[in-house]
Amino acid sequence: MRAQIPWDVVFPNTVINTTTQITRTIKNTKKSVVNVTSAELSVQAPFSIQLPSPLPISIPSEGSIQITFSFAPTAEGNYASKLTLKEEGSEVVLKVQIKGTAILNLPPPIIFDFNPSIGPAGTLVSIIGDNFIDVIAVRLSGVNLGFHVHTPTHISATVENTTSGFFEVETVNGTAVSELVFIVTEFPF
Repeated sequence: MRAQIPWDVVFPNTVINTTTQITRTIKNTKKSVVNVTSAELSVQAPFSIQLPSPLPISIPSEGSIQITFSFAPTAEGNYASKLTLKEEGSEVVLKVQIKGTAILNLPPPIIFDFNPSIGPAGTLVSIIGDNFIDVIAVRLSGVNLGFHVHTPTHISATVENTTSGFFEVETVNGTAVSELVFIVTEFPF
């Protein structure tokens, strides 16, 4: 292989009429300069790429460039394409598979668990679930909490001065409510 990319480009589920982007670093593993003169997508829509500069692009030995891949579907379905980079003389430098799934709406969030299950105000709680995308609020007993979305399956939230109750995670696609109650204590134990 003359250039290296660590993996194929697989987009997360993307709502139609929105755009998702992924940036990948392409490394030249050849012992000489690679002059990219052509960048071709086997299927254009709904995929596009953004190169760091107009063609031709010279990548020095052990050097790298970044390519931004975009997925902007307008209809539901599974999509696939292939990016082919070529040098002068049509020698293939790199082939990258590109895949994406377009959906009508994201599913509502779900809370599977949280930890710890008991603690005073100020306790940092880890909430585990799914579809924590575009989170609007995290609440305990109806009180808004400070929170941080780590991944679409993990949120951390800080318990405020409130009463024991259920956690809620609200997103643009709905609200999840925990099945178990968090017990708020007066003092650390």
